[in-house]
Amino acid sequence: MSSRFNERNTQLVKALCVLDPRSSDFLDSTTVKPLLDLTKTELVDAEFTFARQFLQTQIARSNKDKWTTRFTATIFWGSNSNAIGLHCTQTRNKVWGIHGHL
Repeated sequence: MSSRFNERNTQLVKALCVLDPRSSDFLDSTTVKPLLDLTKTELVDAEFTFARQFLQTQIARSNKDKWTTRFTATIFWGSNSNAIGLHCTQTRNKVWGIHGHL
């Protein structure tokens, strides 16, 4: 039980949650860093800032009420995208559940 919910795994789940456009800390580079470390990807804070601002502008301009990770990936990477759709349940910075689909 402790290995499943240790600090590292909790950080990884939080990192996945900030990929959800409905997240209050959408594309927060600090929160997503553990996921980037896992994949040995360099963190470029300016890219996260630009992507967040761009996508938030697109969301605000659109007629669609709810943007999901899958919907965002479909728009920008095409309908054949195998992006994971995520919905995270959070209360007071504690991740209670993560639900996904392909």
